[in-house]
Amino acid sequence: MRVHLEDEQATHLLKEQFKEMFESQGEIVFLCIGTDRSTGDAFGPFVGLELKKMKKLWKRESVHVYGCLHDPVHALNFHGILNDIQTMHPDALLVAVDSCLCSIGSLETICVENKPLKPGAFNAELPETGDWRILGNVNVSGYMEHMVLGSTRLSLVLRMAEKTAQAISLALFQLDQEKQEATVST
Repeated sequence: MRVHLEDEQATHLLKEQFKEMFESQGEIVFLCIGTDRSTGDAFGPFVGLELKKMKKLWKRESVHVYGCLHDPVHALNFHGILNDIQTMHPDALLVAVDSCLCSIGSLETICVENKPLKPGAFNAELPETGDWRILGNVNVSGYMEHMVLGSTRLSLVLRMAEKTAQAISLALFQLDQEKQEATVST
């Protein structure tokens, strides 16, 4: 699924996709990859920060967030954190979140796919990870990608991250409400 940031239905469409994704899951882990040292690469850390703020809205103790603006997951600590996740949450649904450089037609879209994420760190061999991936298509790929990431508008990255985290939070909240209503009615 790919949704443009400015689509009036973006939050609703993402929420419905996330509800379907999370519906039968027990434990869920969000691995929010990126760094605060490059505006274009901050999508994952911003999503992580927003999810940590919203976590009090969910009734689930089984949702975990790794990586945020204050404690990012990046090329230098990726292997250790991934190892910790595999040790502590071996059966969890792993959702990897990262920025992405894309074609001009995909710019400013949020992409949710049922496949692993290959972190795009420069000069780093990082393994594919995740059962699902959420990509924030923040800028156009091609020439001098370090410069492109560094000159990406922070406002765009932040708006995309907020919309993504809001849709995730709404999905978890609604699933909790539906479960509670089903328990009460039986």
